[in-house]
Amino acid sequence: RAVQRIEFYERLVTLLARHGLHRASGQTQREFAGMAGGHLSDSPSGRSARSLPRQIVDAFYRVRFGSSTLDKQESEAIEHALGKLEVALHERGNGN
Repeated sequence: RAVQRIEFYERLVTLLARHGLHRASGQTQREFAGMAGGHLSDSPSGRSARSLPRQIVDAFYRVRFGSSTLDKQESEAIEHALGKLEVALHERGNGN
């Protein structure tokens, strides 16, 4: 059950990995999100999305370590963030 509850984080990790961003073994999820946000900041198309990895990781921390669950509105916000992040990474990869 716990694994299902953090599926959105696994999707984040997979999405970032497809774009060459991998969490180092000693790096926290929050540090990883900061690194990913910094990666996005170096392109015009990614600047508006730079806070998205942190937003997703903050939700992960609430679920994983706070024993919380996401309500419908929070789940929809995470889905929206993942979608926007995917678009920004794709555009960044295409040089936009």
